[in-house]
Amino acid sequence: MVNSGKEKIKVKNINLADYNLPTKILGYLLLGSGFLIGSWTAYAIFSFSVPQIFVLLGSLFISALLSQHQITVPSTKITLNAKDFAVIWGTLWLGVPGGVLLAASVAAVEYRQSPKDKVRCLFTGFISIISWFTAAGIVYFSLNRWAEFTENTVAGHQIGLGWLMLSVVALTFLQRLFSMVLTSVFLKLENSSSESFALLKNTSNWTLENAAFGIVSALVVHSALIEFGLLFGFVILLVTVVAHYAYFIHNARLALKTKEISEASRVHLATVEALATAIDARDQIGTGHVRRTQIYAVGIGELMELSAGELQALSTGALLHDIGKLAVPDHILNKPGRLTPAEMEKIKIHASVGASILENVNFSYPVLPTVKYHHEAWDGSGYPEGLKGENIPLTARILSVADAFDTLRGARPYRPA
Repeated sequence: MVNSGKEKIKVKNINLADYNLPTKILGYLLLGSGFLIGSWTAYAIFSFSVPQIFVLLGSLFISALLSQHQITVPSTKITLNAKDFAVIWGTLWLGVPGGVLLAASVAAVEYRQSPKDKVRCLFTGFISIISWFTAAGIVYFSLNRWAEFTENTVAGHQIGLGWLMLSVVALTFLQRLFSMVLTSVFLKLENSSSESFALLKNTSNWTLENAAFGIVSALVVHSALIEFGLLFGFVILLVTVVAHYAYFIHNARLALKTKEISEASRVHLATVEALATAIDARDQIGTGHVRRTQIYAVGIGELMELSAGELQALSTGALLHDIGKLAVPDHILNKPGRLTPAEMEKIKIHASVGASILENVNFSYPVLPTVKYHHEAWDGSGYPEGLKGENIPLTARILSVADAFDTLRGARPYRPA
């Protein structure tokens, strides 16, 4: 399954033995190219200076940590990741070999974290390495040709701000272009589909927000290191490590708290259901009424597309809507004939009593008004407060319909179903 925001494309687990010849050829070309680039990168590292080696090791460590996290922008659905930032910065400070190694580091972390489809994740990693290598090579070739920049790395060498920004932007978009094209071609061959544009669009969850985040972050860190020197990198390393483990501890505590809340909710729900069963058992004529009412009420709410809180209020309110009948004597509750006016007034108190009983529960959804007003009538002739029309809460109106429907369907001593 390839994630693409709201749309998804289903793909099979990649096993080249089961694929057509063009797909196998492309797959082996990707693997071969990836290994050749990796071999060249390993050879190029031998020309690194001692400071560059330390920078590379620190960068690999930081990129491995950052690749495990995503940042969700508050109040939006935008999710940012820092993996592109690490590779962009590495390309600036360590040249093409450094950028490729950091891309490989990110790919290795993603491969390790992938719960399944390891083969496909492996190909995705090789595509990423190839695309970063190609994009970085084009950027440095362009700088050498048109900006008269003769160095293999940008860091520590004079280059105009305009060329620097242009290089970072070009590096980001060229890499994404190559990555999307290669992935799209592979998927097209795999699926034998002519919808190449749709495949190209859906092969990545990359967004302009992520691109901007990577570009700005790389430029900020690059500028800071130029201004304060490589020792500032140790500060970045320390901050990254502290942030990573703080996030890990936070997640562990959050998981524990979530487990505690889930257990408390389970116990709470079990208590509510047990109480509802006890109430239902008192009514010797209408056994099972609260469960059926719950089904009807929630079903109506779902058809009306109510919010999750309102649906929960209907579900819990339906179970507890007759809890106030605990205050009604059994001889009235189970009277075989019609009730006298005085007995009817006694029955009517159950709505208010039920709300009073539930006041101390502190539900996070509107259970109290649902229970209290489920016997109000549209024309204002209901109880306990004689509310009228839309002044009656919507959940109470729905519960009233569901309650009346189930009651009318059941036979009573004084009337048939």
